[in-house]
Order: sequence, then structure tokens, then C-alpha cells
Amino acid sequence: MRNAAVTALIALQKKFRVEAPTDRVSQQDYYHEMLASRFIVSPFGFGELCWRDFESILCGSVLVKPDMSHVETWPDMFVAGETYVPVKWDFSDLEVACAPLQHDEAARAKMAKTALNKLLNAHTVEAFLERVDYTMREAGIG
Repeated sequence: MRNAAVTALIALQKKFRVEAPTDRVSQQDYYHEMLASRFIVSPFGFGELCWRDFESILCGSVLVKPDMSHVETWPDMFVAGETYVPVKWDFSDLEVACAPLQHDEAARAKMAKTALNKLLNAHTVEAFLERVDYTMREAGIG
């Protein structure tokens, strides 16, 4: 999946400032690049979820990822058009999918903030206790 993403990103370099790194960088440089990015593309790796998904959200960028509608997570971090930009699995629609937010800074910032708030709100004591209670009831324990 990574090769398709890199190919799609390289194709956009003529129109946009795009970083499509192919070499390893230090952790410091990695986070510096993420903090400076408006969008971060996160292809599937050994599965659908990746640390990069959450790092991009914590760094204030919009997450761009292959459509996750087939996956159920808690918290539901993958709400198309609300917390991330879904693209086709082959990244063939990358430019079209990102274009509306590329030219609308307020909408881009709103999506990034919505994702961040959803992530942070799920990591409160109250959210944890609610989730444990739900899980125990679903398991017939509580």
C-alpha cells in the first residue's frame, strides 16, 4: 500500500509542496515534518491502523487514509469527512479528495480539531470508565 501512496504523492509534486520521504529520518525530524504538515497520508501497513494515524491527529494535521468504513474502532476516529479524508485504496483520487480542504483553511482546521478533540475526549477517566462498564455489560459481567 505504501508504494501506491508514494506514487500518488510524487504525482502531486508539480502542483503542491509534497514530502514523500523514502529514507528514514530521526524521530525529531519526523515530528518536525508532521508538525509542519497540513495533511498526512497514512497508507495501510500490516493492518489498517497505524501509529501515524494518531501522530498526525496529535500534530494537528488532517489525516488522509484509505477508506476505513469497513473497520470499527473505539473511539470511532475514522468518520469520513469529519475526522479524516478517505481515499480509494489505490490512492487514485488523492488530489480530488484533498482539494476541497487544500483551498479551505477553516474547514481543514475544523477537521483537524474535530479529530483531536475526539481522540483527547476518549482518553479521559470518565470515557475510560464508561468503556469498561460497556465492555463488562456486553460480556455479561456487569
